[in-house]
Amino acid sequence: MGIKQSLTEAGLMKAYDILAKNPKKNLLRAAQVAEKLDMGGSFKAQLGAFKEMAAHPENNWNRLLTGLFDEIDEGVLKATYRNFFLNGSLLSGKKAKEMREKYNCNIPWAILLDPTSACNLHCTGCWAAQYGNKLNLSFEDLDSIITQGKEMGVYVYLYSGGEPLVRKDDIIKLCEKHPDCQFTCFTNGTLIDEKFADDMLRVKNFIPAISVEGFEEDTDFRRGDGTFGKVEEAMRILKSKRLPFGISCCYTSKNYKTIGSEEYYDQMIAWGAKFCWFFTYMPVGIDAVPELMVTDEQREYMYHKVREFRKTKCVFYKEDTYVQNGFLGITVSSEQVGWAVTNPKYELERASRKDLWGVRLFDKAETAEDRRMFRTNRRLNQRKKNRIHYLRDIFHEEVNQKDPNFFQQLDESNFCEDDRTVEFNFDTNLYKNQFPTVYHLRKYLMETKDKPDIRLVYLAFSKFMKNRGHFLYKGNLGEVMDFENSMKGFCESLEKFNIDFPTLSDEQVKEVRDILCDHKIAKTVKKKNIITITKVKSKTAKAWIGLFCGCSVPVKVLFQDIDEEIVTDPEKISFEDASYDDYIANIEKGVGIYYEAIVSAKMLFDWSILNEILGDHQLLSDAMIAEYNKHHDDLKRLQKIIKGTGSRELYQDIFINDVSGNYVCYVGHAKTMSSADQKQFYTFLKNRLKNVNGISSEDAEWIDTEIKNGTLLPKQTKRDNSVIPHQLQLREFELILDNMQEMYPFLKENREKLLKIFNFVIPYYVGPLKGVVRKGESTNWMVPKKDGVIHPWNFDEMVDKEASAECFISRMTGNCSYLFNEKVLPKNSLLYETFEVLNELNPLKINGEPISVELKQRIYEQLFLTGKKVTKKSLTKYLIKNGYDKDIELSGIDNEFHSNLKSHIDFEDYDNLSDEEVEQIILRITVFEDKQLLKDYLNREFVKLSEDERKQICSLSYKGWGNLSEMLLNGITVTDSNGVEVSVMDMLWNTNLNLMQILSKKYGYKAEIEHYNKEHEKTIYNREDLMDYLNIPPAQRRKVNQLITIVKSLKKRCGVPNKIFFKVSREHQDDPKRTSSRKEQLKYLYKSLKSEDEKHLMKELDELNGHELSNDKVYLYFLQKGRCIYSGKKLNLSRLRKSNYQNDIDYIYPLSAVNDRSMNNKVLTGIQENRADKYTYFPVDPEIQKKMKGFWMELVLQGFMSKEKYFRLSRENDFSENELVSFIEREISDNQQSGRMIASVLQYYFPESKIVFVKEKLISSFKRDFHLISSYGHNHLQAAKDAYITIVVGNVYHAKFTMDPAIYFKNHKRKDYDLNRLFLENISRDGQIAWESGPYGSIQTVRKEYAQNHIAVTKRVVEVKGGLFKQMPLKKGHGEYPLKTNDPRFGNIAQYGGYTNVTGSYFVLVESMEKGKKRISLEYVPVYLHERLEDDPGHKLLKEYLVDHRKLNHPKILLAKVRKNSLLKIDGFYYRLNGRSGNALILTNAVELIMDDWQTKTANKISGYMKRRAIDKKARVYQNEFHIQELEQLYDFYLDKLENGVYKNRKNNQAELIHNEKEQFMELKTEDQCVLLTEIKKLFVCSPMQADLTLIGGSKHTGMIAMSSNVTKADFSIIAEDPLGLRNKVIYSHMGEK
Repeated sequence: MGIKQSLTEAGLMKAYDILAKNPKKNLLRAAQVAEKLDMGGSFKAQLGAFKEMAAHPENNWNRLLTGLFDEIDEGVLKATYRNFFLNGSLLSGKKAKEMREKYNCNIPWAILLDPTSACNLHCTGCWAAQYGNKLNLSFEDLDSIITQGKEMGVYVYLYSGGEPLVRKDDIIKLCEKHPDCQFTCFTNGTLIDEKFADDMLRVKNFIPAISVEGFEEDTDFRRGDGTFGKVEEAMRILKSKRLPFGISCCYTSKNYKTIGSEEYYDQMIAWGAKFCWFFTYMPVGIDAVPELMVTDEQREYMYHKVREFRKTKCVFYKEDTYVQNGFLGITVSSEQVGWAVTNPKYELERASRKDLWGVRLFDKAETAEDRRMFRTNRRLNQRKKNRIHYLRDIFHEEVNQKDPNFFQQLDESNFCEDDRTVEFNFDTNLYKNQFPTVYHLRKYLMETKDKPDIRLVYLAFSKFMKNRGHFLYKGNLGEVMDFENSMKGFCESLEKFNIDFPTLSDEQVKEVRDILCDHKIAKTVKKKNIITITKVKSKTAKAWIGLFCGCSVPVKVLFQDIDEEIVTDPEKISFEDASYDDYIANIEKGVGIYYEAIVSAKMLFDWSILNEILGDHQLLSDAMIAEYNKHHDDLKRLQKIIKGTGSRELYQDIFINDVSGNYVCYVGHAKTMSSADQKQFYTFLKNRLKNVNGISSEDAEWIDTEIKNGTLLPKQTKRDNSVIPHQLQLREFELILDNMQEMYPFLKENREKLLKIFNFVIPYYVGPLKGVVRKGESTNWMVPKKDGVIHPWNFDEMVDKEASAECFISRMTGNCSYLFNEKVLPKNSLLYETFEVLNELNPLKINGEPISVELKQRIYEQLFLTGKKVTKKSLTKYLIKNGYDKDIELSGIDNEFHSNLKSHIDFEDYDNLSDEEVEQIILRITVFEDKQLLKDYLNREFVKLSEDERKQICSLSYKGWGNLSEMLLNGITVTDSNGVEVSVMDMLWNTNLNLMQILSKKYGYKAEIEHYNKEHEKTIYNREDLMDYLNIPPAQRRKVNQLITIVKSLKKRCGVPNKIFFKVSREHQDDPKRTSSRKEQLKYLYKSLKSEDEKHLMKELDELNGHELSNDKVYLYFLQKGRCIYSGKKLNLSRLRKSNYQNDIDYIYPLSAVNDRSMNNKVLTGIQENRADKYTYFPVDPEIQKKMKGFWMELVLQGFMSKEKYFRLSRENDFSENELVSFIEREISDNQQSGRMIASVLQYYFPESKIVFVKEKLISSFKRDFHLISSYGHNHLQAAKDAYITIVVGNVYHAKFTMDPAIYFKNHKRKDYDLNRLFLENISRDGQIAWESGPYGSIQTVRKEYAQNHIAVTKRVVEVKGGLFKQMPLKKGHGEYPLKTNDPRFGNIAQYGGYTNVTGSYFVLVESMEKGKKRISLEYVPVYLHERLEDDPGHKLLKEYLVDHRKLNHPKILLAKVRKNSLLKIDGFYYRLNGRSGNALILTNAVELIMDDWQTKTANKISGYMKRRAIDKKARVYQNEFHIQELEQLYDFYLDKLENGVYKNRKNNQAELIHNEKEQFMELKTEDQCVLLTEIKKLFVCSPMQADLTLIGGSKHTGMIAMSSNVTKADFSIIAEDPLGLRNKVIYSHMGEK
């Protein structure tokens, strides 16, 4: 303890002594003494309240405090003051702060312990009862916890249980051992006797809180007969010995009136209670009674009673967090959490004199893909080194006889001559003429009869070990090169996913093969020829042909037969793209399980490329040598041609100099330019040879033809080599072995070992052999058979592949969307397939009426179980055959069913297998790509199957996982009226309900799911445990972490709200891709249309700028071939382009029924044909349907209309009540994982609150309808405003429909339901108004609050981890950090180069000396030192780093960690610390730009134009898009902000330039004014952006905020932010030395 703290403690004890002498007289004086001792002002607010109380003797708190000196033992009271107030509160703060900074976690004020689960009572609703009486913490454990707690600054300990006083001997011992701590416990009081009271009086630091439920009747009701009498006796004993105690009251629906009565309070005070805790009853124990839970009204009653008595009674009250009658709104996105707290009238609540709403910012979490790729490459490189190591061991003895230093020479070949330690005897230059490439050496070794130099043999083998080819395809070389097998797999893959593609005959397959082998024709010609041969008609089938031919095709077109939204980035795919490997992971993510189809197409493409590489050759080496020879011959001819022009400059530019894209770059020899690929080189060559004289027509034609065919100057090393399978490399490896082993017997002896090394691949289901330990668990799952070193040749002996595979299955299987601890089923599981079919079949209606259960079951058995694809057409045919009329109308389904019973059909003949056995087999087929593993499993576990049966099973292929578990479908049950347990699958089979309906509150399954999750809930110690339990993906954890930070802070600050409304936001960013793809998609659709009208439409489409298609009317015009959807009449495009009205757009499903403004629900009409009331009228008139169905179907078949839109247009019956219910359920429930994830987190922290999901489109509609302007893209405030609107909209929907819309329709007529008029009527529930309509109703409050901008914006501060530096090292003489190696010779950066961009983890604030003067600076601490500095007592290592690397003299640490994003105030302006560049600090603006509605509207319009411009650089501003002087006024607004507002203190604010160049701005075109205003706005953005002000003569990269790390001369402060922004604290500050 420091001197200062000792003096403070002595002074505070003195204040106590003053008070004890005469409490009534000296109370105020004691407060004044304490105030003087609080020099830092840490307890200013508390002492102020204390002084106020001390100044009023009549105050009930004054009377309570002074009365303690008369009623409580002097020694006990003094010990309580010392331990509770001084040690536990006032003096422990500094230590707790140090620990908080050291361990980067919260240090609690008190610790709650459960010494035992044992109890002498069995109270109703007590959670402890279910754990039995055998759980105990030993005395040593309890003592250790307290000792450790004191080391962190915790001196207050509370016991619960069980009944803690079952362990009262140990409790007293702990009091004796830790006399500086304060102990209390929640006890039933029945074990307090005279002896224990005497022990309490002796130790003086134990105070019990006795549980009382009211008077005798209420207490004995919950705790057992006679309990109240024992409690009364315990209180009598304690009071008689002048011992302090309190009471703990659990209020229920039965006793709340008693506990809330004045009589009860007065009795407890009279018996001696000095404090009171209140808790709300929660039914979580054995025989718990839910009926005892209090209602909202009863909670509110207690809320007011507690506050009333707190003002009048002489007892201290502490209540459990009260479920207030308020609302919390939350919006969550990938970079921010917005929040708002209101009362039921939508007025913002206030705390610390601030409105309670704000935004929590955080850096967007990057996916782990890049880091995973880095780890994978590192692992592959290490395995490559291992193979070379094994190879050396085999060759070592033979090579040593020839050249003992050979391997060392290879190792030191990268060192400069001065650093080498051996003489180089092997000169590779001697062999260059004979073997110009490794393929020449390989061919020689395969064919020579002479015994070659063993070193050459080793070099060839080492090349094989480094470049083995890919292992994507199984089987031998013949199978890999079998085109017919690959084409069969392709067709099966498309058929599996119901993608339209014909089954080809053998003759057609042969013709396709021949076309792909013709490498002289272009890929587009190949595509056209294959389309002709296969006779495909659909856009989808043509797109797949284009894909395997190498064409670029839209991913959406490939999968337009799939009834799912497929969104990928990029939107097009081509196997020939140079960047294909970079983006294919994104494509895979976007298409999900359908990626298998892309892989099958890639196999065909790879086959054609491999065929092209090999040509007429059987061996890869022969093909590569031919490529080399052609390159050599082409080069000689091309050089001769260029020399023939007589231009020395041209020759040098192509072949000698470093010129971007030339031959030098093409072959990778450029010193100052980056390499060029073939396309870049060909482009360069064509451009340089344009208009060059002296080239004959024959030579020109040769160059042109070779370039077109892609055969000019072919290279051996190229991207196409990635298609070479290892089987092709293996063939040559074996041929060399065959030849060499006769000359070198050691090769024959080691042949099998060499082949195993070459072929060895660690099976994916075994995973990495070594993992790292995280959270106490290893990241690898390999199961060894025995200990020892694992090598490729002993892998099967050392590794238990089957056991490893079982572990892999467990890791690969995800968790159920509803039951968090249960594993999901394979998508082709028997059970899951049945679920999917029933879930899709149940909504079926015939002539508007639900299908009977009996008929549904027959359809399942007689249609789906046949294995044939079930379509609307085949179902109609079946129904007619079974007695229905020919004109029956089916609804509730699409044109075809997307689910099937494939696995049921596959296993229907396996009568000797049980369903459980089949499910186990399906699980392994799904997980294992390795058929050998499946074969071994079947041979081991299913000997009862014949060999043919096992072989047939091995041929099956299943992919993908469902999102539900077997437990959910079969294990969760409810009891029906007959007492029968009914599962979810039972309901699906015996009713017409789908899963969403079954899981609504109505049927009880939802409650059972919640109960199941509660029962199987894991012990959760921290937020990481919670996220593990909820299966939150790593990519989502950062935003969930920040959500937790906010809600925990809000709970502590504001209590628990009655309702929580949340939405998960889409990303708000300028993304022009959608409108860009619209034009491309339309051009693709129109390309094959032939009629004159369609050609005219194509011409109109070509004349449009891409941005015009962002207008839905124009887009629909082309989707409907220029015709009205209801009449077929031609529409006028010119009028549509000019019209600002939406009268031409109709909504098929009326907006009154469903809030659907998607393209699937929009159609374009003529004015006369537009339905009278687009908001309520449905279905489409039968006469229109009869007339237009043919046209609509034509649009579907040609890809212009979705099947869903066709269904809506052609539907003949009105909505059923169930459909209307489902429409509302979609608006107020979230079936997406992200929504359920957020809801689960909120429910965990607020178990008593109602959690209500609100869809973003409802928020958007509300803001649009009431003209509330959004400021996304201009500041971060909108997230808080949207959280506020989420409360408003969510509460109105919740009040109108509750969480179960079915109840609403039981009590209301169809006409009462109109979503489009929801906010035009008064809405209330249970007497509480949710919405008062009219301009002076609720909207008036909403507008007032929405217009406020006093919104707290905080940001997560971080210590950067991850990459230590930029991974690509620089050449010699460059770099900041030496190359990573164990050899110190590479530490010479001047000789070997090094790494650059050393990553900083955080900063340290340092005081040092410079030229005899004090210097204060922020110095970066690199990531590579992070872990070492975590255990650095006295900052010894840190100071060494500052001296040695940062060159500081006598550094003194002022703040050991200043993290990225920390809030700084420098010379009057707020910044965030973003990072560094060299020695300069990089800052970002931390002051949000606030604009009024007019300015925001203008900025939004500019953003709209900039989106169009991003698509089309020639995009123009629309006529009348901006008012006169509107842009000038916004310019003046920005300028005024920079010159006169707080931004005038912003560094590098460019105000002078913007002021001086106003005239130049006025002379710019409107489009350029928009561009410039967009750039100026970047000066205000609170993120690292630079503004391009070249349009007014400024710099292209201006506005970046950089300053010296030396902050001595600045007025400088560092501010620690409270997550809510309510209690920010300056943790360092100095005035600058001017």
